[in-house]
Amino acid sequence: QAEVLKPANQQQAAIQEKLNRMTVPNVEFVGTPLQSVVEYLTQVSQQLDASEPDPSKRGVNIVVDPQSVTNVAEAMQRQVTLRLTNAPFETVLKYAAEQVQMKYRVDAYAVTIVPLSAANDTQLITRTYPVPPGFISGNSGGGGGAAAGPVDPFAAPAPGAGGAATLVKRLTAREFLENNGVTFPTGALASFNPQNSTLVVKNTQDNLSLIEQMILSSKEGGAKLIQIDYKLIETSDRLLNEIGFDWLLGQYNIPGSSDIFAGGGSFGNQAANRGAGDYPFEFPGGGPVGSYPVTGGLRSGLARQSGLTIDDVINRDAPTLAGSPAAPGILSVAGVFTDPQVQMVLRGLSQKKGNDLLSTASVVTRPGERAVIKQIREFIYPTEYDPPEIPNQIGGATISVTTPAGGGSFTPGGVAVTPANPAAFETRELGQILEVEPALDADNFTVNLNLITDFSEFSGFINYGSPITGRDQLLLDVVLTPPFFITQEVSGVI
Repeated sequence: QAEVLKPANQQQAAIQEKLNRMTVPNVEFVGTPLQSVVEYLTQVSQQLDASEPDPSKRGVNIVVDPQSVTNVAEAMQRQVTLRLTNAPFETVLKYAAEQVQMKYRVDAYAVTIVPLSAANDTQLITRTYPVPPGFISGNSGGGGGAAAGPVDPFAAPAPGAGGAATLVKRLTAREFLENNGVTFPTGALASFNPQNSTLVVKNTQDNLSLIEQMILSSKEGGAKLIQIDYKLIETSDRLLNEIGFDWLLGQYNIPGSSDIFAGGGSFGNQAANRGAGDYPFEFPGGGPVGSYPVTGGLRSGLARQSGLTIDDVINRDAPTLAGSPAAPGILSVAGVFTDPQVQMVLRGLSQKKGNDLLSTASVVTRPGERAVIKQIREFIYPTEYDPPEIPNQIGGATISVTTPAGGGSFTPGGVAVTPANPAAFETRELGQILEVEPALDADNFTVNLNLITDFSEFSGFINYGSPITGRDQLLLDVVLTPPFFITQEVSGVI
């Protein structure tokens, strides 16, 4: 099968890609002839081009152009003194050529070393560069053909303008590059796509190097802003499913024995789980049919919760009205005139609670500067209380009492106690707080974030006070209610 030949520009691009990709670990020339330098670099390129699967195509060919050099033998004996470490192959080749007052040119099949006076327009290379959006307009002041300054719409028209508005001429990519010293030989071109900020240039290697320096300077200079979009999604689901049987069994005589009886048990430590209203069948005088539980040790509904929850502590002073803790009854069956009396209740429960919360915010900042996004409300609460006070003197009206045994008088005590009052306050920010510090990499594309988040919400107050009881059973509430918060904090580097 015949090998498909690539166009010359594709072959040049392939050689140029190798020059950019290969890195020479160490090179040291001390008075080395150019011929030995060329042979050494050719061998090194074959060793460094390990990504080429075909061994016959590894490396690059380096030759000295005999047509452009007047005395080839003399040029090959020119000495090169160069010492570099971890340098790109193209840089080593460039410095070696400059040592002997020559330069290199990328051709279709080889890298050719030519004199400095050799023409550069014989080989054109096409490259595509991603550039900043304002690369053309932001640097248009580099030459005499730069774009005009801002137009004053209220200024008097220039002579001969006929009163027409002055239009600012937008520079093309080629005009902009020519104003900045880039030459365009025959066949060279340049175009800029503002949609994706891409610059396409077809030119010589020297001019492409100049354009690359312009792009690098444009990326390094100028102010840079980073936009940070923040979205928080909080999802919670609570599922509660239950199905079970609740049995009541009355007392009865065991068959075959007149002295042994059996029956259901007692509720024991689960007595609060059931009430008379939890069983549909009841005796006329009160009490459920069956009376004695068989499943009294099983927890149902809210009775499955054990211990004191934070909600119970918060609502200690205003508890929720309690109903039956058992799950609702779906079906009941009872034996009223049977021996023994029996009752069964089928209990079932299915509850689902979901909560989805989405919050979003955006902030623009510069690299290296900390930005804060806050979605909060300020919550002011007391942190210190003055203790309650009892007055030093307690007085009241004098009452006289006369009895057969004698008379007397006494003064009833009137207690006026000053309750505890808040003495110091603090302000807490509740909501979402996001602190970000972006750092922009050298490629002006990758962003590293130093991130700190704080999500807080108010749950309620907990009363740590207790009532003051006087001798005459007068109660005075002492309310000390610091708030209770739920906080989620995250810090890290992204």
